Amino acid sequence: LPADPALKEEYGEVARGFNHLKEKMDEYLPGFTGITGIARFVDGELLELTMKVYTKFNSTMELIQFMQFGATMIPEYFPKDHQLNFYVYTMDQPQAIYIQKVNGENFMHIFRD
Repeated sequence: LPADPALKEEYGEVARGFNHLKEKMDEYLPGFTGITGIARFVDGELLELTMKVYTKFNSTMELIQFMQFGATMIPEYFPKDHQLNFYVYTMDQPQAIYIQKVNGENFMHIFRD
């Protein structure tokens, strides 16, 4: 993701959710570097979605706020019955992860500098 236009018809719900989330992140943090996603489907059904955001924050507090924002937006655009992995990276290292599990507690971790 973003999806090839030919795939948007077949997997439109996931592509629309991804695009809406990207728009909200652009509004929240204008000019951030970018977001990409890889969706895994089995028999036409979404099984897992992994999204990666590449950006740079000036402080740990900005990163925490962004992760909290992402954790509240993700359930609005993607069903809770799918594994969802949300990673935030600088250009050279991971900064944070958020995992929405199918069955169980969601997980968030902020890496130390």
